Amino acid sequence: MPDAATLASLGGAALGSLWLPVAAWTVLALIIEGALRLTRAEAAVGLPVRGAALAALPVALAVPAALGAWAPNVPVALAAFAPPAVTWLPEVVVGGGAAAPALVAPPAGLIALGVLTALALAASVVALVRVAGGALRLARVRRALPPAPPAVAAALDAARQRAGVGRPVAAVEAPPGAAPFTVGWRRPVVAVPADLGGAALDVALAHELAHVRRADFAWHAAQRAVAAAFVWHPLAQALGRGLDLDRERAADAAVLAACPGRRRTYADLLLRYASLPAPPLALGAGRGDSSLKTRIDAMTCTLSPDRARRLARRGRLAGLLTLVLAGGLAAMTAPHPAPPDPAGDRALAPPDTTDEVYEVADVQPQLIGGLEGLQERLDYPELQHQAGVEGTAVLQFIVSKEGAVTDLQLLRSTGNDGLDQAAAEAVREARFEPGMQDGQPVRVRFAVPVTFQLEGGAATPPVPEAGADGVYNVAEVQPELVGGLEALQERVVYPEDARAEGVEGQVVVQFVVTEAGGVADPAVLRSPDDRLSAAALDAVRGLRFEPGRQGGEAVPVRFAVPITFRLPAGEDQGMAPGEVRYWGVDVSRLSGGAEIERRIRSLPSTLAQENAAGGTAEVRYTIGADGVPYDIDVVSGGGPLLDAALAIVRAPAFHTAEGARPGLGGTWTGTFGLNYQRPG
Repeated sequence: MPDAATLASLGGAALGSLWLPVAAWTVLALIIEGALRLTRAEAAVGLPVRGAALAALPVALAVPAALGAWAPNVPVALAAFAPPAVTWLPEVVVGGGAAAPALVAPPAGLIALGVLTALALAASVVALVRVAGGALRLARVRRALPPAPPAVAAALDAARQRAGVGRPVAAVEAPPGAAPFTVGWRRPVVAVPADLGGAALDVALAHELAHVRRADFAWHAAQRAVAAAFVWHPLAQALGRGLDLDRERAADAAVLAACPGRRRTYADLLLRYASLPAPPLALGAGRGDSSLKTRIDAMTCTLSPDRARRLARRGRLAGLLTLVLAGGLAAMTAPHPAPPDPAGDRALAPPDTTDEVYEVADVQPQLIGGLEGLQERLDYPELQHQAGVEGTAVLQFIVSKEGAVTDLQLLRSTGNDGLDQAAAEAVREARFEPGMQDGQPVRVRFAVPVTFQLEGGAATPPVPEAGADGVYNVAEVQPELVGGLEALQERVVYPEDARAEGVEGQVVVQFVVTEAGGVADPAVLRSPDDRLSAAALDAVRGLRFEPGRQGGEAVPVRFAVPITFRLPAGEDQGMAPGEVRYWGVDVSRLSGGAEIERRIRSLPSTLAQENAAGGTAEVRYTIGADGVPYDIDVVSGGGPLLDAALAIVRAPAFHTAEGARPGLGGTWTGTFGLNYQRPG
C-alpha cells in the first residue's frame, strides 16, 4: 500500500495533468449531451458530435502534456500543490522533554486525490484488458466461422455493388442463436444466420453494408478503447451508449433509403434479433431491445437524402468545433508557469530575490552555535505556558550568502499566534556559516519544526529518530564520504552526447547510506537533462561512506549530494562531419583503453566506406566481478554504428583494470554509446 507522501505526490501530479482537464471536459460534454437530447437530434448530427465529444476527452488530457513538452517550465507550477524539497534541521522542543520529530503531513486533499487517481488507473487497466480480451475472442470467432452458402455470398456481392462499397466483403455463417453482425475494417466480414433468406436477407445485408461503408467497425473499436480507458467516468459511458444508438439509427436510415418498400420487413427483422447476442466488439443488427422503440420511432419519419446530407455536414462541423473547444478548455485549465505560493503560508521575513536557491549545496550551511544556540533563544510565552497551550510550528527559510535568515515562512501553524511569533523570532535571529557551491557562497533553503510542550520542565535537545521506513534523516554522527568530494568527482563521466550538445547544469541525487556504508535507493531530485541524471546515478552508486551512527550503532541515513556538470569556457560543442565521439564510460580507465581509443579513431573511415547513417548507438552492459562484460543489450541505434558499439563492448580490451572499475567489487551495470556525424 503506498504511503501518504506517495499518494499525495500522485494526487498533486494528477491534479493538473488529469483531473482539471477532465473537469473542463465534463462541463463541455454535459452541455453537448444535454443539447442533443433536448433537440432530439438526428443520427446524422448525433453521431459526429457525440463521437467528437468522446474523442475530446483524451484530447483534453493531451493538451497539458503537449504544453509541458513545448514549454518545459509549465510543470514547475505543479510544485505549488506539494511541500517543497528542502533540507530539514532536527526538531527543536521548547518547554518539555524530547518529542517525536514532527514532519509536515501531506495535505489530506492531495492524499484523497491520490487514492482516487490510483483507483481510477486500476479500473482503466482492468477495463482495457477486458477490451483486449474481447478483441482476441472476436478474432478467434472470426477464424472459426464457416463460409456462407454461395447464394448468400452472391446476394451480399450484389448488395455491396448497390451500396457503392468498393472493398470486397466476405460472407460467413453466423454462430447458432446469434444476430447478423459485421467484423473487420480493412477486410470486413458479414456474418449471416443460416435461416435468414428472402427479403429479410436483403435488408439485413443492407444494414451491415451501411456499417462497412462508413468504417463503423474501426470507429466502434476506438470508442470502446476510449470508454474503457475512462471507465470510471459515467459521462464517457453515457456518450458511448449514445454513439451505439446513433450508429444503428444511421444504419437504419441507410436501409430504408436502399429498400424503401421494405419498412415492415426491416422492423420485423429488428424485433426478431433484438435480444440475440453478437460477439464482443462486433457490430450486430440487434444491439439489444432497450433502444428498439427509439429506432422504430425514428423510421416513421425518414429524412430526404438532401436534408440528410446537410445535417451530416453540420454534424461534422459541430464535431470539429467540439474538439477545438475541448483543446481550448484544456489549455485554460493547464498549469501556467508560476513560482510556488503554498496556500496558507505567511511571510515572516523580507524576501531575497537574488540568484538561485539551492536545496543542497556542495557545502551545506552550518548553524552557528548549533541547535543548542537556537534552543537557548526560544522562550515559551508566559501567557500560553500558563494557559497550557501547546503545538508545533514548521518554519521554512533561506540562508542567504551572508548566513542570515531570509524569506522566513510559516508552513504550519501551532494554531496560536503567540507561539508562532516566538518560534519565528528565534529562527529569524539564527546565523549560519553560508553554504558554498563551487567555492562561492550561495542561497540554500532550510526548514525546521519547533515544538512547544508542557511536560518535563527544562527543554532538552531532541534525539533524532528513524522514520517509518527505518531510515534517519539526521543522525548523531552523520555519514562521511570516503575520499571526500574528490572521490565522487573522479567517478563522474560527462556524457559525450550531452557534452557535444552543450548540456550542463547541476544534478542533485538523494540516496540512503546503509549501515555498511554503501549506497541504496539512489534517486534524482533535480536535473536539467536525463543523460546527466544517468551519469550522476552511475557515479553515486559506487560511493563508499563511513556509516552514520546513532547511540554508537551504525544506522541507515538519508543523504543527498549535488553533482555539477560544467563545460570549459569556449569549448567547441559541435561535431565535425565524419567525427565519432563516445560516451558512457571513461575509456582511459580501462585496461585496454589505448586499444579502444585506436578503434574509435579508425571508425570514421570504416563508417564512411559503409555509407553509414549519422546518429547515435547505445549499448547497456553488465561487468562481472571478474571484469568481463556480459548481458549486453541494445538501447538504441542500428546499422554499422551499432555493430561498432557492440564490437567494442565485447572486445577483451574493454575489460576493466583492477581498482579502476566503476563499481567496487561485485557487478556493475553501465552504458556505452557512439555519436557519428555523417560527412556531407
